Amino acid sequence: MNYYERIQNSVDYIERNLENKINLKEVAKEAFMSFSNFYRIFFALTGHGVKEYIRKRRISLASEDIMLNKDNIMNIAVKYGFSSSDTFSKAFKHIVGCNPTTFMKENLEYRFDKIDVLDKYYEIQDKNLLDKYPDIKVLKKMDPIKVACFEYYGNNPEINAFKALLDWAKNNSIILDNNKYRLFGYDTTECKPGKGQYGYEACITIDENFNTNDERVKMKELSGGMYAVTTIGVKDISKAWARFKSWVKLSKYEFGTHQWLEEHVEGFNEDFNYDVELFMPICEKSEYSINLVNDTNVAMCKVFDEEDTAPFEAWEILLKWSNANGISNTSDEHKFFAHHNYNIKRKGIKRWYIAMVTIDDSMIINDRTIKKEVLVGGKFVTCNTDFKNLPHMWNEAVNWINFKGERINPKIKWREEWQVKNGKLFPEDYPNIKIYVPIKD
Repeated sequence: MNYYERIQNSVDYIERNLENKINLKEVAKEAFMSFSNFYRIFFALTGHGVKEYIRKRRISLASEDIMLNKDNIMNIAVKYGFSSSDTFSKAFKHIVGCNPTTFMKENLEYRFDKIDVLDKYYEIQDKNLLDKYPDIKVLKKMDPIKVACFEYYGNNPEINAFKALLDWAKNNSIILDNNKYRLFGYDTTECKPGKGQYGYEACITIDENFNTNDERVKMKELSGGMYAVTTIGVKDISKAWARFKSWVKLSKYEFGTHQWLEEHVEGFNEDFNYDVELFMPICEKSEYSINLVNDTNVAMCKVFDEEDTAPFEAWEILLKWSNANGISNTSDEHKFFAHHNYNIKRKGIKRWYIAMVTIDDSMIINDRTIKKEVLVGGKFVTCNTDFKNLPHMWNEAVNWINFKGERINPKIKWREEWQVKNGKLFPEDYPNIKIYVPIKD
């Protein structure tokens, strides 16, 4: 049972006992955690402290009873564990914004529904896959997390990395009783676990506004994303990775490019005799594909100017020319492409944008604004995207190429294939923009 399921157990226990006295230590037992660990993880997954969550659920049910005139306010207060009508009224006003009497007279409404942790975080999986791998669940999306990190390189670097991190965190009042911090760790890129020395980075979550001048500490953001999650003993992590690899082959997912993580929910000890939550980065199987593209003749217009003007001018000139020459619509016969150098950040470089359309080899061009050339083909990684996500997809395509062990070919032009309608370019209306990233054979 992973920590999401454990917290759901505690939520279910709370729900069954909202009309009874709730002992928070008993709630933590339902999650099979110490109270301090339970408090941190409950807050992390629900966004509410345990006491706050219980109070809001009770006030929500009480407000429903009030509006349905099920009983007088004093009896409703006692029903949901409040010692007096005054205590109930203060809590009610703090959460709802008015006292119970005003709430009833003005026919107001307040709802705070039970939180379903599994529904909130988990993707529904194929039943056969879930039966075969019941311990592996799919986390829809982990939000980005700001962390402070210590990195150490050597034999068993986890010990030194966490020791330095936890000492630093205590000195900076990040670790307090029942605080909301979380502990993560991961091997660094250069590591080769089990083969002598390697690197390890230990991280602790911090507030968005936290800063430090300590040069030993790196501040960064874990990007989050979709993960496959399982709970495993620290000493068995390598077995879990092998199991993940078998699972992913049968699933609708593939390995993602974001950071894999170990979450040390129970803290860290040098005996490595405890469980961790293991997060394997995944994404839905992409539509990236590797294709061979032939050389093709194109008519091109190249405009030297900045990004906010050159693309519009280049397309205007090219489309005017293509319309005049009967090349007004995208088809199997003619395709429209773009290429530019705005991704190069070097100062002092001339900026330019090229708009292109494929043409027959025999076509003669007599327009000084249009040039004929051969657009070199080769081996490309391709995928479809839309105008809004175009920059993001370029980054993701490069990550995918690196992850697959391919290498970008800098000698061949990358390109974007654009759609044209009635001789005009409407990027906002056309989701189908295809990117081509050249790779080496």
